Amino acid sequence: MDSSGRIKDRFRRTFGKLAVIAFALMAFQMPAKAQPSGGCDAFAGTLNGFKPTDCLLTGGTAIGGIPVGDAVVPPGFQTIYVLTKGEGLVIEQVRPFPIFDVTAIGRYTIHTLVYDPATLDLSIVDFGVTTGFDVNSLLIQGGGSICASLDVAGTSVLVDNPDAGTLTAFKSEDCLVNGTVAIGAVPNGDIYVPEGYQVLYVLTEGSGLVIQAVRDVPIFDVTEPGSYTIHTLVYDPATIDLSIVEPGVT
Repeated sequence: MDSSGRIKDRFRRTFGKLAVIAFALMAFQMPAKAQPSGGCDAFAGTLNGFKPTDCLLTGGTAIGGIPVGDAVVPPGFQTIYVLTKGEGLVIEQVRPFPIFDVTAIGRYTIHTLVYDPATLDLSIVDFGVTTGFDVNSLLIQGGGSICASLDVAGTSVLVDNPDAGTLTAFKSEDCLVNGTVAIGAVPNGDIYVPEGYQVLYVLTEGSGLVIQAVRDVPIFDVTEPGSYTIHTLVYDPATIDLSIVEPGVT
């Protein structure tokens, strides 16, 4: 073999080694793509609630959630919203949007369900009997075989009827002594404070009920003659901001 042939042969062997090394490096650096659990791409995403508590109104109370925008709905799949009640997540209603009217007190949860109607038959749901856990157990995420996604945690709201109850005044009239007098009242025991609510007592003056003071006990010191009223306030601090109160004005 002449010198030209030896050079070509050496080039081929060297290039071949470099190609193998380069291929090995490329294979090593290639990132592995994560696969959805169980090969199911559906994802219900999450919801934000309107508010954590609400009062039951005459005729019902509207409660709801706001989709965060992180749901994944594969082609052919649909989205519905499920209302459940209690820790057992008993299914009460199903709607195409996350707003529901409730007519009874209780803790409710709103869930998102992304599903394929060809594989998940929702006619199996018996309202007031079937639970969210029952549905979840049919899905891949819950140990079943159906590709769908249920936001089991959802967003919850406590619907209740807080009741301030009544008070009995120490006295119906009292006199200022050295420019001051303590006035107060005794709760009659008929108050109802739902979970998450707090109690405050409010002192107002005159027929306009102008707020003079707020305390956590129903006893107040007054320094001016007048007609005073002591009120009980049962409230949710997450929905009522008492910093808006300006004593002597509000």
